[in-house]
Amino acid sequence: MAIIKIGELLKLRGLDINKRIKLVRHKDARQKQFINGVEVEGNPYDWYRNDKDKFIAYQSEQHRDVFKNVDYIVSFIGENGTIARFIGIYKIEGPDNERNTTNIAIK
Repeated sequence: MAIIKIGELLKLRGLDINKRIKLVRHKDARQKQFINGVEVEGNPYDWYRNDKDKFIAYQSEQHRDVFKNVDYIVSFIGENGTIARFIGIYKIEGPDNERNTTNIAIK
């Protein structure tokens, strides 16, 4: 059985793999979550399923500039152990200095 690599899969779906791409795995077990300075309930998986805007805001808000010099992120949600669920591909549009976050667009 042939194994397909993530880069090959992305290329087959039309993503230019010569761009700067970062794989992101979200798994957050903190008791308190803050998005845009407001405490929120839930977790990244629930937000992805039920409130895409909240998930995008969560994903955009990083303590460090982890998306600097990145064109796209390939986003996953961590599940049990090392298993992760593919969420989507997001284009990085640049920093949002007013909110101290990163602007992310769905690809």
